[in-house]
Amino acid sequence: MRAREARINIRSSTEEKRQFEAAAALEGEELSEFLRKSARMRAKQVIDEHVKIILSNKDRDTFLKALANPPDPSPRLKQAMKRYRKNITK
Repeated sequence: MRAREARINIRSSTEEKRQFEAAAALEGEELSEFLRKSARMRAKQVIDEHVKIILSNKDRDTFLKALANPPDPSPRLKQAMKRYRKNITK
């Protein structure tokens, strides 16, 4: 087991603490371990929701098809490329 070096202090209502203790007991864990594990799982979920893109099979296939066979640039994109090239050569 890794050494616990950092400390986190939280305040909760008495009812919340009772609920946390009951859940920890049902899992057969100490309160601090239950809270640490629960917070870690929720943190991972939040991070995953913000950094991962999950596509349906249809959307994935459409995306991969567009990568393999990109459409020709639109007139607006061509104009933007001209402006960009003009600005970087200044």
